[in-house]
Amino acid sequence: MQTDTTNNEKPDERLFSKFEQLIGAVLDSKVAPKVDIDKTLWETQDVANYLKLSYRYTSEYVVTHHTFPNALRFPTRNNTKGHPRWYAGEVIAWAATFQEG
Repeated sequence: MQTDTTNNEKPDERLFSKFEQLIGAVLDSKVAPKVDIDKTLWETQDVANYLKLSYRYTSEYVVTHHTFPNALRFPTRNNTKGHPRWYAGEVIAWAATFQEG
C-alpha cells in the first residue's frame, strides 16, 4: 500500500488533524456563544451557588431582600410571570456591598 507523504506529514498526523477539525466544527455548532459575565443571566440556583448558600435560604431571604437587584421575568405561554433571572454582574456587585472593613 502506497501512502501520500506530501509535506512530510505522516498518515497518522493527517488523520489526527482531520479529527481535530471535525471535533472543532461539532463543538462550534453545539456550544452557546460566550456572554460577558455582567450580562449572563442567573437563576436562583446560580445565585445560591455563587453565594455558597442553600437554594431555600437564597429563594426565601436573599433574592427577596429589598436591596437585591430587580429580577427579569420573561413571558410564558400562559401569560404568567416566568421564573426570575438576574444579571450576574448585578448580583456580584450587590454581594460586594457586604464586604466588611
